[in-house]
Amino acid sequence: MTDHVTLAPGHHLFRGADDVWRLYAPGDQITRIGGPDEALAHAQNRLHNTAEAGGGELVDELERGLARRGALAQPVRADSQAAQPWTVVVAGDNPIGRAVRTLLEPYADLRPPCAGALTEDDVRAADTIVTCGGWLTDQAWSALDDWCRRHGTAWHLSYVEGTRHYLGPMYVPGRTASYRDTRGRRLAASGVPDELRGFWAYLESDAALPPVPWPDPAGAAVVAGLLVGDLLRYRRTGTPAAAGHQLGFDPAHATVTRHPVLPLPETASVPAGTAR
Repeated sequence: MTDHVTLAPGHHLFRGADDVWRLYAPGDQITRIGGPDEALAHAQNRLHNTAEAGGGELVDELERGLARRGALAQPVRADSQAAQPWTVVVAGDNPIGRAVRTLLEPYADLRPPCAGALTEDDVRAADTIVTCGGWLTDQAWSALDDWCRRHGTAWHLSYVEGTRHYLGPMYVPGRTASYRDTRGRRLAASGVPDELRGFWAYLESDAALPPVPWPDPAGAAVVAGLLVGDLLRYRRTGTPAAAGHQLGFDPAHATVTRHPVLPLPETASVPAGTAR
């Protein structure tokens, strides 16, 4: 292989006590590897990123075999997007929003919404939008979904429902499910969709709402870490870590759930490749 490659995260190539080489993969999957000791030792140094490329055809052949097993790291996006300036608008003056800003600061040009609340101008000017909400704001986020689709702007979100915090799915226009997709599928699965719409309307009204049960600093760090983990993986590879899934975090029991969300048919045909 001509390009320098490394093992996928969590993989190890090593010589056992019996002098037989092995590949360890996450989940305690261990495969014995045969071949000349010198070539395997060179491959170990190369794949563990401690030696330059080279080593001959045997090393290249070994790497091709590991690639077929999915044991090599995913390459960085060919368009080198991760090396370009990255403008991120973060909305939400709350414990989660503040934690997100702290984690993202080394990686992005962070900006607040221009007018306090997000507008289409914010979406047009940003590469990525992050909304760290309290109670769900359905109509505002439906409009934000439309703006992100129109301008090809990626969008991640979190909100509170009950005592849980829900994240995403991160919307990459033309590639992953959006807020409208999530909303539509939730209404379709509900036995009382009209009641659910009424509840969302109440949450966005001028009615007196109970205080949002924000998490303590540890819980806020978990939610922010999951959000930013998605954002940074998307930035490096074009695919969020939890692509196509909504995560639910329960701080009282330290659990995270994953719920798959597919695009609805009417939005599944949005042309891919337009997201920034």
